[in-house]
Amino acid sequence: MDITICWQKSFLLIVEKRINSLPPKCKQIFIMKFQKEFSNPEISRNLGLSLRTIENQLYIARGVLRKQTDRYLCS
Repeated sequence: MDITICWQKSFLLIVEKRINSLPPKCKQIFIMKFQKEFSNPEISRNLGLSLRTIENQLYIARGVLRKQTDRYLCS
């Protein structure tokens, strides 16, 4: 197997694992935003949460993922 493909699969598994480890509401918001491509106001309306809560949860999720992927990419 090509080393690049192996690395990509490994990286994607790490990202998926980190997404799955997010708190349930944070994970739900992250998936709605980046997999289902909802806008922040759409997520807010669908979940009955304030727009600021959506923004905060996305900030937290991106921080968790960035910390893990930076560690992986810089090692």
